[in-house]
Amino acid sequence: MLSRVANSIYWMNRYIERVENYARFVSVNINLSYDLPGMISEHWGLLLEATHDKATYDKLYSEETEDKIIYFITFDPNNPNSIFNILGNARENARTVKETLPKEIWEHLNSFYLSFKQFSTTRKLDFEEL
Repeated sequence: MLSRVANSIYWMNRYIERVENYARFVSVNINLSYDLPGMISEHWGLLLEATHDKATYDKLYSEETEDKIIYFITFDPNNPNSIFNILGNARENARTVKETLPKEIWEHLNSFYLSFKQFSTTRKLDFEEL
């Protein structure tokens, strides 16, 4: 039992770290695009290579645009490495051991996931207009 709990907590932590790293990648690229308009737009494709998601992206989308790449990395349910899916994996690991976690950790992670899920639904509608 201890091994299962330790494993779930370990992976919950790893997924949360990945969410943070992916969010930082996107944030840095967005800030660079504000500072260097036009020049950085070509570099969004490099973000796909850095996250090793280029092959998955190419299967789903025909062209590399800033908006599509941001959506793919953050909200796309078809991308197993999107922030949305990684956050869901962290939540699932926390759910399986929530009786051993402090109540606040479960509540914050769960509410963050649910808020992100609700926002991703509205973002998906915006993306479909592109």
